[in-house]
Amino acid sequence: MKKIITLLTTLIIFSTFTSNILASQTSTKVNDEQILIQNGLAKENLEALTKEDKQQLIEILKEDKDKVQINSTVMEIDNLAEIEAFMNLSEEALIANGADSEKVKAARNELSEYFNMSDEELAKELDTSMIEARYIKKAIEKARNKIDGNQPKEIRDENLVNASGSISSTKLTYSQAVTNLSTSTRPIYKVNVAYTWKTVYALSIYSDTIAACWGGGLVTSNISSAAAYYDATSSSFSSYNKTISMTKEETIQAGIKFRFPQAVMPKNPAYPTSKTRNGSATFTIYQLQKQGYATQVASRYCHRSVRLESTSISFSTSPTVSINVGGAWDTSAQSVSTISY
Repeated sequence: MKKIITLLTTLIIFSTFTSNILASQTSTKVNDEQILIQNGLAKENLEALTKEDKQQLIEILKEDKDKVQINSTVMEIDNLAEIEAFMNLSEEALIANGADSEKVKAARNELSEYFNMSDEELAKELDTSMIEARYIKKAIEKARNKIDGNQPKEIRDENLVNASGSISSTKLTYSQAVTNLSTSTRPIYKVNVAYTWKTVYALSIYSDTIAACWGGGLVTSNISSAAAYYDATSSSFSSYNKTISMTKEETIQAGIKFRFPQAVMPKNPAYPTSKTRNGSATFTIYQLQKQGYATQVASRYCHRSVRLESTSISFSTSPTVSINVGGAWDTSAQSVSTISY
């Protein structure tokens, strides 16, 4: 009996000890992540950054906060305006402007099915409110009537027009972190960018881009990226599907563009698509010798809309650093950090 009691006591002590360690580790992680948030990282983007990048940022912030510049911004797009514009355009026009033909057909079929549902059926299908379902159907109907040359009374409802930018909008948080890793003789900066969609965007027939540029003629190294996709309905993200690397296009010593599809094939066939929910990219810029000048690093998230306007993304690096985008893009505000080289 004494042996049993001793064994039970040992197990209880060990269990308590283990629980205390786990609780301590959890508390430390929360406190460390709070450091990132307090210094400008959007809370939503904690998951988007890799574990290694987060840990490096935390360690450097603990040592010297002045070595890390973090800023975050929110981008908002109007789903109803996108749906209406999409329904107004022919498949040929969308495909000629770079849309994926299969995704165009799938989206058009899906929206047609939504239109034929009752408000109650659509609300249940999208797991949303009756008001939301009604506005989605109105946007589809409005586009159809424009094509037919009609304008029903209900489309003139001012509440519908005014609600278009708030009830059915989608938001994305974007963060940029620039870390000074320079030595006494060489300028070295690591750039981290991350994004997270708070809610699902309605259409996904194109590819999105993260664009970054800098002055001073610094060169790049250690480039990596990842975009995570989740099976989704038109109103919410569901289960994780997969992560892919973004394609990159460099403008030597000036900028880089990371490109990735808005959607991929779903893992679960019960879902119509799988959309990117979050992701991140990182790269290092450096020179072999300091020259004693200052410049900037800038970046922004570019979400491709259905507007048939310019799709250009170009860089300006002198006298000021900026990212210039065409009218086909909805973009986050430009994030800017100052560096020395």
